[in-house]
Amino acid sequence: MVLEDVLNESQQYFMARKGKLTAAVLGIPRGSLKQKQIRGHSYLYLHTRSGQKVKDAYLGKADTESLMKLENQLKKRRQFFKEIAVSRQSLKRIGVPKHMIENQEFSEPIRNLFQKMDEVGLWDYGLELVGSWCFKVYQNYMNVDLYPMRTLDVDLAIPVPYKGKEVDLGKHLEDLGFILSFRPNGAMVYEGFGLQIELLSPDKGRGVSDGKIDVKGLHVASLALRYLEILLQNPISISMRQVGKVTIPSMPAFFIHKLLVAPMRREENKREKDYKQVNLVAKRILQGEELEIELRRIMKGLSVGWIKKVVASSKLLKNHIEPDSPDFASVLLSKVKS
Repeated sequence: MVLEDVLNESQQYFMARKGKLTAAVLGIPRGSLKQKQIRGHSYLYLHTRSGQKVKDAYLGKADTESLMKLENQLKKRRQFFKEIAVSRQSLKRIGVPKHMIENQEFSEPIRNLFQKMDEVGLWDYGLELVGSWCFKVYQNYMNVDLYPMRTLDVDLAIPVPYKGKEVDLGKHLEDLGFILSFRPNGAMVYEGFGLQIELLSPDKGRGVSDGKIDVKGLHVASLALRYLEILLQNPISISMRQVGKVTIPSMPAFFIHKLLVAPMRREENKREKDYKQVNLVAKRILQGEELEIELRRIMKGLSVGWIKKVVASSKLLKNHIEPDSPDFASVLLSKVKS
């Protein structure tokens, strides 16, 4: 009996250890950094290999501080995998079945979050997954080209007023293992598993207090942001294998929203990430006539001032993409405006 207790405790320890390590590498791209000289300037690429295929994805200028941070993260990722291998071997030695070891997936915290959102009906009540995790869904399920990135933020957009049934969203997040913290203005943030869940709502002036909104019916306080209504007014729902249903903004809505917010970014690395995502989504929209039709529809509903901002932002994109990369965003805007 004592031996059995020791083995159970060992199994719990190594499974928990493996879980924490796999959570730590969530969103960190695999590969190695590669430097190229183009017209006297140094540029960094993420070098990856899949079978016989080799791909170099453009990241940015070699002297960018954020890219140096990425290099450190790649080193950490390799170390994490070494530690994961040790945990796996330890689990094998104490007799844990292979299927139990393998089924502890890298995306478990994210999968649990999405499934809980579906279970309590929040995807149906208007909440959306937005931001970079939404872009990951586009890449994995909607044929948008790869853009390697590491992101800790899981952004959930909440419509206001919220018109769904009453749900204690904060309690559900805490039950999943996330811990509540606050922004200086009182907006709620939930952290855990190496992730940070941001709650966001459109800033329409009404109901906004010091940049936050108390969302009646969900028992949370969200951060008020401009232009978010474009995403919430154009939702699509998809089913993902081993994850379930998730609601995200349509790609044309994502494209317009990113062009509006990118120039507002204070941090250069975030602005560059936005524009790269814009360009890859534009490329995908150009491949589907129905997506172009939807983009025209959304743009017709924008004010003249917002359209001017979209066009002005698109002209800045070329400063943030690979020197010889096509400017798909400008091509797309010219096409839908004609």
